[in-house]
Amino acid sequence: MKIMKFAGSGLAILLALLAGSAQAQYAPVDAARTKNEAAAKLMLESLKQTRYWIVPNPQAISRYEFQELDEDGNPAGKKFVVTETTSFTVHSYVDKDFRHYARIVFEDDKDAALELSFYLFESRPGPLTLFRNVYDPAKRSRLDFVEYLFTSPPKDIEIAEAKEGILEIIFETALRAKGDVNIGMSAKQVRASGWGKPVSMHKKSDAAGAHEEWLYESRRSLLFTNGRLASIRR
Repeated sequence: MKIMKFAGSGLAILLALLAGSAQAQYAPVDAARTKNEAAAKLMLESLKQTRYWIVPNPQAISRYEFQELDEDGNPAGKKFVVTETTSFTVHSYVDKDFRHYARIVFEDDKDAALELSFYLFESRPGPLTLFRNVYDPAKRSRLDFVEYLFTSPPKDIEIAEAKEGILEIIFETALRAKGDVNIGMSAKQVRASGWGKPVSMHKKSDAAGAHEEWLYESRRSLLFTNGRLASIRR
């Protein structure tokens, strides 16, 4: 009897453990989605009054389509595109038909709505920008088939790009005059090359040894490991 009683107790414990294990394998999807949407909405609140500039590009594969607003300030469905360079400011946000929009005000006081980037509300978000195709100055060039939004005046960006182009010409001229760098060079040899002295340097150490990153204009960089050039980013 004692053996059967013990066996019965052991079976009950085993079943309880299995039940607990099965329950631990699952998590409600709605909770994760709600948490992500809450975080996205907090970010949206912080980005009110953000100003964007748009340069119309009729050759773009997909253009920005703005929507007229109805009497309640909601997207009315009637769409339009801009035909001249202009800017707008984010005023507030609204949801309609399971889509997320920003209410915006153009510089001539025209009100409209523009759909937000779906990345903001994904469980694994991509670039955290309010809208798609916001120009990233870190990229080397703009694409001809994209209509961009800019976070600073387009003229300022054009001037910055022109300056960067001049720096690249100067850099390439120096490379041809003094020679390029090669993997395995010492720091002294690199300084004597067309790359010259870096704008800034960062040092760190790990199990592989001592590392030193040299940063140059136009996002170029060199990485030294134990005193020798190990990586080149042009």
